[in-house]
Amino acid sequence: MPTQTVWIDPELLLKHRAVRVFHTYKDDDYNQGARLYEFTLSQVCGELDRLCDDQPCRHVFNVQELSTWQSPEQPPYCIGPDDTPENHAAWERYRALEQAAIQTAVKTAIEQGELTLRGWQPSTESKAAAVLGNSAQAGIPGQPMEDAIPEKSPDHD
Repeated sequence: MPTQTVWIDPELLLKHRAVRVFHTYKDDDYNQGARLYEFTLSQVCGELDRLCDDQPCRHVFNVQELSTWQSPEQPPYCIGPDDTPENHAAWERYRALEQAAIQTAVKTAIEQGELTLRGWQPSTESKAAAVLGNSAQAGIPGQPMEDAIPEKSPDHD
């Protein structure tokens, strides 16, 4: 059965100091919805298709990798005894706070020159945060998560 693909422009997240930031989409398919944390500075560069002349492409970025990213505090997950109307309401508030945090991180990154018309210029801080992000999840500062997980259980030799 023949199919037809139609190009549409991505939705604009924001424009700040002449830098436009667009949403990206799962598999570059608009109908699958916008990604939460991934954005692009070029209308022709998306999750899969990177059609600019820059190789590797510097237009697509994850807001969580910006040096300016500050995630709001997450409420308890709504499972078991925490599955309460209060926690459901807290998650609704969290989602709104997260959207505001995304806007703030992107605008601040533009103001600091980390995001420009030419693309994402990862700062030393954002590179360090990416490395430490894994360490923070493992609970061991400065140690990659893989190193924090023992290969064998302490019960077995």
